Amino acid sequence: MRRCGTTDELRAGMGHPLRWYEPGAVYEITIRTIREQFLLRPCAQSRNLILGVIGRAQHLFPAVALHYFVYMSNHAHFLLSATDGESIAPFMGFVNANVAKVIGRVRESGGPIWGRRMRAIRVVDDESSIDRLTYLLSHGCKEGLVAAPADWPGASAYAGFVGDMTLEGTWITREHTRGGRGRKKGSSVERACVYPVVLSPIPAWSRLDDESLRARHAALVEDVVLSTSDRNRALGRTPLGIDAVLAIDPWARPQEPSRSRAPECHAASADARAAYRAAYREFKHAYRAASTRERTGEKGSFPAGAWPCAGAFVTWPGQQPRRAHGATPTRRGHPRAITTPAAIA
Repeated sequence: MRRCGTTDELRAGMGHPLRWYEPGAVYEITIRTIREQFLLRPCAQSRNLILGVIGRAQHLFPAVALHYFVYMSNHAHFLLSATDGESIAPFMGFVNANVAKVIGRVRESGGPIWGRRMRAIRVVDDESSIDRLTYLLSHGCKEGLVAAPADWPGASAYAGFVGDMTLEGTWITREHTRGGRGRKKGSSVERACVYPVVLSPIPAWSRLDDESLRARHAALVEDVVLSTSDRNRALGRTPLGIDAVLAIDPWARPQEPSRSRAPECHAASADARAAYRAAYREFKHAYRAASTRERTGEKGSFPAGAWPCAGAFVTWPGQQPRRAHGATPTRRGHPRAITTPAAIA
């Protein structure tokens, strides 16, 4: 049974934080592997298929704007927003479920790969969105694994981030047959398509022209490379290197797993953080009041942006509910079919 809770309840080990999604708001999404094992260890096949999953998810949920993402060996980060707010949870649910299938296929093993439900943290202001973008971009470098973001061999948005804001990946689907002459009953045929992965600039830079945007991105990359070099020099260490990363045992785990507590939000100032906490506190009280009425048999009116544990997303005033898959034209374009099996690898 899924449980939701307030911050105080979470600290007491009593469930998940209440989900609150606002249209146009930026969120940093984090999800970790079970026992923090290196099940997501990079390889060319998994990288291509993970990009295909993300491209397929964008095709199904066109309201989601993807600003950056990176898959490390035992966790993944996304920086994204959605024009309706409602699409974020199903988008990430689709991605996480199908990435698990991809990893199971690559590792030739079954069972879950995620240790817990994803955590979505609101990025309150433009300064914080730039800070979180830099944080995601520095993955692989800050841990001393590679010297530059371009060297990270795992699935990430880097190639599109410094290029034309697009990537490509392979999505594999299975078509089941009823059987017949010369075919086994219940057989299936694998088909593959190449889906584009479209990146969007963070809201702070959404009005920049292409040249200015590429200049901002290049400046961020340069800052990460320089800070990585300075940090490595101060610590007297040399980056582990791509070959060593690819040789990591996927069933191993860190000697000192991450145990830091996630913040309630990312804000550049104390005032912005306090304003978000006040708004979230008001949302939480309205949610709890509606939940109490529901339990007593009355009709509860949940606040906008809520996703009750046993109900549908509560849309914001003037917002239309999200339609089913395929009911609206996608802005992502059409996938390109693959006819050669070799293209799948």
